Amino acid sequence: MDYGASLLVAKSGDSKEQGDGTDVSVKNKDLQVSSIQSLAPSIKVGQRIPSVKVLNQSDARPSHFQELLKSNGRWRVVIFPGDIRNAQQRTKLGQLGQRLAQPDSFLQRFTPAGSHYDAVFELLAVHAAPRTETTIFDFPEVFHPYDKLEGWDYWKIFVDDQSYHEGHGHLYQTYGIDPAVGCAVILRPDQYVSYVGPMDAYEELDKFFSAFMIPQNL
Repeated sequence: MDYGASLLVAKSGDSKEQGDGTDVSVKNKDLQVSSIQSLAPSIKVGQRIPSVKVLNQSDARPSHFQELLKSNGRWRVVIFPGDIRNAQQRTKLGQLGQRLAQPDSFLQRFTPAGSHYDAVFELLAVHAAPRTETTIFDFPEVFHPYDKLEGWDYWKIFVDDQSYHEGHGHLYQTYGIDPAVGCAVILRPDQYVSYVGPMDAYEELDKFFSAFMIPQNL
């Protein structure tokens, strides 16, 4: 399946039609976003994301990335920050984390009051620095939220690195992502790719969701 452009699929270029010829472009042009497919050539917008093996940052447990995307109705916002030992990438990640944590961010606006922090959006990160040289605390707290009952969330940050027994997934190479640049990806609840763009372009992420979601905390 390869979905055409729609409110839920921000394809690059001027493509504005589904396969049936229906005009499904965003009505409010101020909220129109367009993917930059070249940032991740193998994460095709409109198609299901390919599965590549990654390691959990905290315990080094290997998993296929697609296995982590449970069919529970959540949208996924996946940040690929590249090698966060790079000062520029680390700065971008910090600035993005600050914006995502603000009360008016889309993570907050479109999540019903009183709901679990990832009831609507699951924010994930897959980085490319060596796992042994990083921890979850090198990431902004919004990527490893703290819950009074559950403690720190250790299942939001992953790494493209060698596992102890199951080899190396080479995710960045497979997806075509430059570790010195990174990218951001929005995945629909069915694992199909909605958007590919710069890793720190918060406004583009916000525009995408603002085009069709209803604010919950008015």
